[in-house]
Amino acid sequence: MIFAQGALTSGSIANRIFFEGQVLTAFRMEIVGMVLLLTFLVLGPLFVFVPTLLAAKRQGLPEYGVLAASYVGQFERSGSAAARPRASR
Repeated sequence: MIFAQGALTSGSIANRIFFEGQVLTAFRMEIVGMVLLLTFLVLGPLFVFVPTLLAAKRQGLPEYGVLAASYVGQFERSGSAAARPRASR
């Protein structure tokens, strides 16, 4: 859809440049407007999920911290940390 809209807009602009003698810089606002509109059409729907993603992040970070601390503690208690070979210098 975005490609089709871009092709339609560029075709319209090219038609006016070739057959009406206008210059490309005369279409600066149309081009900027089209880029902004198409960007919003692509990214706009993604903003619907932002509140849910932020809530999941706020809930998940503390839970992951507890999990990571537990995992590291178990690893250190298992003795595997002491059995690891040291890196040579």
